[in-house]
Amino acid sequence: RSRTVYLSYAEPREGGNGTTVARMQLADDGASVDNVMVLFRQQPTYDGDLHFGSRIVPNPDGTLFVTLGERSDVPIRDSAQEMSNHLGKLVRIGRTGDTPADNPFMGQDGIQPEIYASGLRNVQAATLDAEDRLWTVEHGPQGGDEVNRPEAGKNYGWPLATHGINYSMQPIPEAQGKTAEGTVAPHHVWEKSPGVSGM
Repeated sequence: RSRTVYLSYAEPREGGNGTTVARMQLADDGASVDNVMVLFRQQPTYDGDLHFGSRIVPNPDGTLFVTLGERSDVPIRDSAQEMSNHLGKLVRIGRTGDTPADNPFMGQDGIQPEIYASGLRNVQAATLDAEDRLWTVEHGPQGGDEVNRPEAGKNYGWPLATHGINYSMQPIPEAQGKTAEGTVAPHHVWEKSPGVSGM
């Protein structure tokens, strides 16, 4: 009805690339878009080609949930546990690119204000249920795909907690096991990855 389109994409940047979110307006004839505006850029820029995420879920409160991958490579994937960046995070932004004042870490020193939840690997599916609760599917490494119901301010464990292993068949070196103190266990785990990409 509004003809507004939201798009997340892997954006080339100086020194690498990153996940970016933009909005645009679909023309009346459906043949073009205009009024393109970048709303959000994942930081930091990184020169890699894996784990951009990303899914956008419009929220009834007028905000957008955006899932962001942790870029996969060692050592950068452990940044999913660092709150000074957007890697391996779920962010919540306004539909014009503002940061909602009620985000869980808003105004806290050293924490990116857009962060809603942390400790994610590469979320490739996200949706709201009938009660407007967010659900996501996260791709694990070799095994360990997860269904999560992310909540404000919670940590979902990657790479400290995982049910998967490296593709080399060796353990994830950062992992403390299938659970880790201070993290939320998944709602469901597939030990053998189905690679769910939509929900």
